[in-house]
Parts: sequence; C-alpha cells; structure tokens
Amino acid sequence: MWQKENTTLNDLVTTSRNSIGARGAAFRGIDVSFNPDAPKATNKLKRLHELLINPIADLLPKNPSARVTFIPQSSLFLVPFPALQDKDGKYLIEKHTILTSPSIQVLELTREKRQQIGKQPIQGNNMVIVGNPTMPKIPPKIGEPPQQLTPLPGAEREAKAIAKLFKTQPLIGNQATETEVTQRLPQARIIHLATHGIFDDVQGLNSGIALTPDSPSSPLNKGGQEGGW
Repeated sequence: MWQKENTTLNDLVTTSRNSIGARGAAFRGIDVSFNPDAPKATNKLKRLHELLINPIADLLPKNPSARVTFIPQSSLFLVPFPALQDKDGKYLIEKHTILTSPSIQVLELTREKRQQIGKQPIQGNNMVIVGNPTMPKIPPKIGEPPQQLTPLPGAEREAKAIAKLFKTQPLIGNQATETEVTQRLPQARIIHLATHGIFDDVQGLNSGIALTPDSPSSPLNKGGQEGGW
C-alpha cells in the first residue's frame, strides 16, 4: 500500500523517472545497467497513476487499440505514462494505445502529414530502421571528458526483426551515421529508431538521438563532434 508522503508532484515525477533509469541532462545515463532504486519504482508508478489516471479512468476508451493522446504541461512532460501502474499492477500501455504530443498544433501537423503520405504503400524504400548504431561519445556532465554510450545489442535484434517483416535492410552499427539517416528521413513514411535518446530537461533543443558519428570530412559533422545527433 502507498504510504502518504510530504512530497510535490514535481518531486514524484522526478523520483519515478530516476527509479526506472530514465535520467535527464544531469544524469546522462552512460550506464544504467544497475539501478538501486528499481525496487522502489512500483509504488511511485502506482501513485502517479492514482493522481493522473484514476480521475479520468471512466472517460478512457475500453478498446486497447483506441488511441489515448496526452498533451502534458510543465513537469508532466517527464511522466512515463506507458509505465504507470494501476492498483493491480497492470501497466497503462497494456490497456491503451498511448501517444504523447507537445501541443495541439503539433498533433494537427502530424495528422496533416499522415494524410499526405497515407496513400503511399509501405515499402522498404520509404522506411528508416535504425538499431544499435556505433555509439558516440558524450560528456556525462558538463566539463567531464566524453564517454562512449553503452551498446544496445537488444535494439539491434529489434531493428533486424522489424526490417525482416518488411523485407528491407536496417541501418546497424557503422551504417547508422547522421549523414545516412538524415538523408533518408524526408522520403520516409515509417521511422524506427532503436538507440539511446538524451533528453536535456534544461535546454530542450540540446536533446538528441544517438547515431554513429560522421567522419570528420562529413558536411554534417558539426565542428568535429565525437557524437552523432
């Protein structure tokens, strides 16, 4: 049973993310293979469900395929909505198809884009599937020397399995450079990125996706950076 604590919603969101290994700019997550807070995660995720989902539970669709779109504000942007658990321990993602949008305007733009490309058949040449790039090096914290992000062999298997379904080839390891991925994006109908993501919760535009670093001669290499983003 959840024990009442003198804590704010902002603090609860932060500790919940930390307990499942989701870190922001101050914790860039070089190695999250061991998480000492993991046993504490369940109560926090249930408490967030109690606060955020229970009041609207009767308004949510019963069909798990029906979409539920969250447009968060402030610290709620950091809520791991799919991982929230009800009192029986069932994850929200098990009961609903969950989407998150930063605003109504962005949601409308994505709807218009989907309508524009909706008539195009899904083929290997209009898909971008990335899995486990050769990881770049980034500083764990400001002023610290860059460290290479940990490889994601499971993400590589994931990308290969998805690519096989569509009879196409994924971009794996050294193939998944910033140049290659960026050039393919404008023609892509489906984009699947199985890699590290870095979220800067102080300066959002500094957030990024880990890709294989471009060579120094690449026009997309920003000043010889050691990371592809």
